[in-house]
Amino acid sequence: AFGSDTEYLLHLISDAGVLATAQQTSGPHSIIVYDEDKDKLWFWRDYFGRRSLLISQRVDGFLLSSVGDSGSDWVEVPSCGIFCFSNSELTCYPYDDRQEQCLQFGEKLDVTVVISSETLRSPISALNTNPDVSKSLDWESQSDDFIKLLFKSVQKRDACCSYPLRIDKDRISDYISRHCYCVSEVTCTVHQDWIPSNARVAVLFSGGIDCTVLAGLLHRSVPENEPIDLLNVSFGDVENTPDRLSAVASYDDLQRIAPNRVWNLIKVNVSREELSASRDRHITDLLFPHNTVLDDSIGCALWFAARGAGVCQHKPMLSSARLLFSGIGADELMGGYSRHRGAWQNGHGIEGSLMTSMCGVLSKLSS
Repeated sequence: AFGSDTEYLLHLISDAGVLATAQQTSGPHSIIVYDEDKDKLWFWRDYFGRRSLLISQRVDGFLLSSVGDSGSDWVEVPSCGIFCFSNSELTCYPYDDRQEQCLQFGEKLDVTVVISSETLRSPISALNTNPDVSKSLDWESQSDDFIKLLFKSVQKRDACCSYPLRIDKDRISDYISRHCYCVSEVTCTVHQDWIPSNARVAVLFSGGIDCTVLAGLLHRSVPENEPIDLLNVSFGDVENTPDRLSAVASYDDLQRIAPNRVWNLIKVNVSREELSASRDRHITDLLFPHNTVLDDSIGCALWFAARGAGVCQHKPMLSSARLLFSGIGADELMGGYSRHRGAWQNGHGIEGSLMTSMCGVLSKLSS
């Protein structure tokens, strides 16, 4: 038996070596391994880049970290292969479909990256970017298969979380001060009687097609007598933002579809002042080196949703969920953007628009 995933990983490496172990490792991860006997430093991220790993070049070598700060020269390690630093040389063992990204990484670091002839097998099949949609696909069957696959993924994650956070009502103010430190003092003063939601799982809920589908699939997975939290973050004029309006509309749809389920629509209301303060103190550095408007928007929403403190049915509620589902990336799969609707309404078909979105997602993952 192994006491942790780290012990198990080291066991696999000692038996099969780093490269073979990396090929067998699935799920979100970023890993750094130092082989003291051979004086080799290995580091990599999972193929989809779901865990952060940054690198900074220093006079005497490299510095690796999961987070950096916006005032330094950190570069994100691309999810294009396995890197090894040895004898002052950086070698990349690339995935067979991402060799070019390894070279681009070297240019960002201003070092020469040696591309190994030993490539790694890509964990996904290549996209067919030019399918004969009129002949080759049964779209209804394909959609059913996709939903079944997504539901299986939701079920697997839901099964990992067997109970909600245990929040003692008598000590809830202490809990907030420890775990929800980004809640302003004004908010804590106004809401003295926080109510735990008693939910195991929550969805970051903007009301879009991605999070609404996830909520619907969670309804099929979570026992009907358990609540599900829907965390909706809104900034400034909180009740009239697009995400708040769409969240309320989708919440009404979920209640109509599943009237016996308790859906906690927790409205996380954030003032402009609190947003600015949290962005300066925490969020910008956590997002770095990503700094686009979209990065900031998603990062701020995740930051404030994670505290789980808001208003539900005009009462202050604190989410007790231990598992937060986010639909990031699902809009590209489900045609959730206005450009997809436009392609459909213009009679051009949605297939080409979806394919362009998916290719864009995969190219961004490896950069």
